[in-house]
Amino acid sequence: MDVFPVTNERLWDAEIVDAKIMGRGASDMKTGTLASILTYCYLHPYSEHLNGALTLTVVSDEQSGGRYGTKYLFDEFADEISGDCCLNGEPSGLANLRFTEKGTLRFSLSTRSAGGHGGYPHRAPNPIEIICKLVALIYERYHLKLATLPPEIEAVLTSPETIAAADANLGKGAGDIARRITVNVGIIEGGQKATQIPTLCTTHLDIRVPIGSDRDAIRRDLETLAAKHGCEMIMNEDHSYPASMTDPFGEMATILRCNIKSLLGHDAPPVSSLGGTDTRYWRWRKIPAIICGPSPISMGRDDEHVTIDEAIAVLKLQVMCALDYLGNPSAAPAGNTVSEMRPTERVV
Repeated sequence: MDVFPVTNERLWDAEIVDAKIMGRGASDMKTGTLASILTYCYLHPYSEHLNGALTLTVVSDEQSGGRYGTKYLFDEFADEISGDCCLNGEPSGLANLRFTEKGTLRFSLSTRSAGGHGGYPHRAPNPIEIICKLVALIYERYHLKLATLPPEIEAVLTSPETIAAADANLGKGAGDIARRITVNVGIIEGGQKATQIPTLCTTHLDIRVPIGSDRDAIRRDLETLAAKHGCEMIMNEDHSYPASMTDPFGEMATILRCNIKSLLGHDAPPVSSLGGTDTRYWRWRKIPAIICGPSPISMGRDDEHVTIDEAIAVLKLQVMCALDYLGNPSAAPAGNTVSEMRPTERVV
């Protein structure tokens, strides 16, 4: 469920070392998924006492864009899964409140050549050289450029408490990165020998765009740049989507923030996610979606882990938030069963 590949099969062993569960997916996102499943199991016997319905969704292709997971569920069963709010177990850290996440542009660039001997550059262009120059231009044009944020979002993301929380939970500089466009080239493929001009080079890039900036304009500009450099650009539509946000001071956000304070003794200021989640499918439909999961710092690394205490805290918080939301008579009119707190698998 929503995990990265491994470099070593032992990463699946889930060994417990120094009160930490070590292994692939411990953070992203088996802990959040388990917490959601157990929350559902704990509350199911008491469903008749809840003011509304609790619905559990767990999908397997968040890492692939959600086409056959959350998107499919919304396309085919929107009434059953929409709800009034969503609580998601993605890795987030428990000293902040995730209320917005960037949009994405994921695409490949490729170019071809007749190839030939490396000592004969006058005979054919080098595709790797062309791709590298284009990637460098894209970095220069967009990487770490400040986004144009809506004033109300700018005010939240530049507040001292939000910057401090982001830096503490996601590493120093995260509070600043949240307001910037980022570019990452993840794969470059091309060539067989140092002395040979390649016949093909392909690269894969990921661009993250904060809410408020014109993602479509950036896409059009990228397409123009690719054409000027004689490159083919193919957009991965399943992994390219607009930014999303939820009111950081809404009902479920306030419930989660209060419960973190009560259970763990510290505040959880609103911050921006730096990665993507399936919560966007709810947010696009104006349904509040909040994330409550373990620390994301180690996700995807060979030392990925979650502490046992943290895993238990995530479970407790999801149960507490579900009870607070569904225990509130105002959450749904009498007799109505469509008010939902939804633990859900991501999007990433």
